[in-house]
Amino acid sequence: MPEDPIADSELAALTRRFEETSAQDSREFGIIKSDRTAVRLQVGNLDQKVENLSGHMTQRLDGLETG
Repeated sequence: MPEDPIADSELAALTRRFEETSAQDSREFGIIKSDRTAVRLQVGNLDQKVENLSGHMTQRLDGLETG
């Protein structure tokens, strides 16, 4: 069967578009994963701040009750 240059160029174009899209998707997934990690760290920091604040409030309330 003879080779079809038009089919070969179409196949090459489709392959190139697939590879470009795949690379873009990988970059975007990496960005999303990085953003998710940053949000998890921020939530963890906020949890610690809330715990510390709760501890300070408990100490103050205990001081008011005994005082």
